[in-house]
Amino acid sequence: MKKGHILLGVLLVAAIVIGCEKKESEEEAHQHDEAGKTMFNHSLPVSMDSIAYSDTVFFSTIMHSENGFHGYEVTLQNVTTSEETTIANEHAHAEMFTINEFWVNNVNVNSHMRANFVVAINHDGDTASYAIDFVCLAQ
Repeated sequence: MKKGHILLGVLLVAAIVIGCEKKESEEEAHQHDEAGKTMFNHSLPVSMDSIAYSDTVFFSTIMHSENGFHGYEVTLQNVTTSEETTIANEHAHAEMFTINEFWVNNVNVNSHMRANFVVAINHDGDTASYAIDFVCLAQ
């Protein structure tokens, strides 16, 4: 009988906790779902790779979401000098984007670089992103 009371008490507490749990609004659940289903399959540049002056840096990434995207942007940030360059910026609708872009290393000082891959997951400004760091050597 004592085990039955304990089990009943545990079930009652569980029901109260589940019943009082804060419910996400439909909009919050949708945004979380969209961002959580974005996948980046990145191949280039390689993390912490060193790129010689005048060599070409290739940006190769596949971005996928079963909910679809509303555009993408690839930027190159020179962390050392705080300069930023837009490599690609596209407003397009698709479930998958394949990025194949390039840039020629023309830095004047050895620089810590960051490639940023950003996709728009809706028209409200919500995004998902991926970044990779590498090094560019000066002349």
